[in-house]
Amino acid sequence: MGVKITKDNIDEYITSYIDGEINDPKLEKDINDILSKDDILLRKYLSETLTKRLIQSRIHHQEVPGNLFANINNSIENLIDSCIESKKVVMKDDYHPLQTSRSFPEYFKHIISVPVNFIGFSVPRYALAVLLILIIFGTSLLLTRKNDSPLNPYIANGSDKSIMVQAINNFHKILKGEFQPQISSHDENVVRKYLKDNLDYEVYVPCIENCQTMSVICNEYNGQKIAHIVYRSGDNIFYICETPSKSLNNKCLEIPDPVHNEIVTKKFYMCDKVDSDNDCTMLLWYSGNVICASVSNMPKQKMYATFSNFK
Repeated sequence: MGVKITKDNIDEYITSYIDGEINDPKLEKDINDILSKDDILLRKYLSETLTKRLIQSRIHHQEVPGNLFANINNSIENLIDSCIESKKVVMKDDYHPLQTSRSFPEYFKHIISVPVNFIGFSVPRYALAVLLILIIFGTSLLLTRKNDSPLNPYIANGSDKSIMVQAINNFHKILKGEFQPQISSHDENVVRKYLKDNLDYEVYVPCIENCQTMSVICNEYNGQKIAHIVYRSGDNIFYICETPSKSLNNKCLEIPDPVHNEIVTKKFYMCDKVDSDNDCTMLLWYSGNVICASVSNMPKQKMYATFSNFK
């Protein structure tokens, strides 16, 4: 008794057919007959086949960004639409190319050799396929170059004792919810009192306009107490890490000499490219005898404007 193809198992047989797992000539012919008559199943076959071949031959297991993957899928859909529209043209003697082709390269040659009308000219499909590949390659190259943009050298090469490295690491913990606030309030006076009761130095607590909540965390690093203040306004986060300058003198924490010199000269040091995961900006300055290192997901200009308007 032969195998019967139904609506419930046709998808499984198409996948097996693409993977070369169908060894029964009659079953293979039945699948070809179904594909030649059903545009929806033909689209599924072409989509899975083209995607599989494209990934194997071009991508080389490289992770593809989501927006680029969507563009590839859209391009494949357009190519499939062209294949569907011209399937009657590529048939010879009432045989579909799936039946007359013994391999995928031979079948693909049938498809891409049929010309299409492009701006009044007859253009082979392979020319459009080459253009698609060039677009994918060029876009991948641009994205790779963008992702390879170097980090700030003081962070990329800094040790764990660097206050710049500590600030960006703590900011990531805040984003992931690993830093749980010990107190949250809308009132700066409540925050100042909590910090005064838990620290042996005076912490700078600026008033930021339109701030909705303030969260505070106090902990220690290398025996030195550190204050963490998180301001939130909508999707904007302004985080400040504060420690007394004596922690730099006793080597509990470090700050690169060029950064320190710029703070002394210009009253602050500001930089972007501080991490590879988020488009964040860092700002460092002194408030009396306290060194402040701030990280924010605000754009650089907005962060500077916020800092300039501290009250």
